[in-house]
Amino acid sequence: CKKSRGSRSGGSSGGSSRVDPNLPERPSRTDITKGIGSVRGRVISCGDRHDFKGTATVKIKVGASGKVESASVNKGSGAFKSCVTSAVKNARFSKSQKGITVNYPFVFR
Repeated sequence: CKKSRGSRSGGSSGGSSRVDPNLPERPSRTDITKGIGSVRGRVISCGDRHDFKGTATVKIKVGASGKVESASVNKGSGAFKSCVTSAVKNARFSKSQKGITVNYPFVFR
């Protein structure tokens, strides 16, 4: 059995591969803000399309790969929630050892 060094490509086993110790344990606040910033316009347009006003908090689970694994919205119609979730799932964040779950508020005017 040959041990692999460094990062491996491919495979979808998730947690069983080694984690790069040079990566930060979790994405920083700046990384989160940057990732959200890349989809903010699309998220806000969901409020316009579905006539939602107010603050909605999105719970976002970011995997170690930097991809959004899940997102859920705490307020609004089903169509609004679906729109926001789809937009947020396109966000990309910096890779990390463990990923992170954040609650991110969006204000719709």
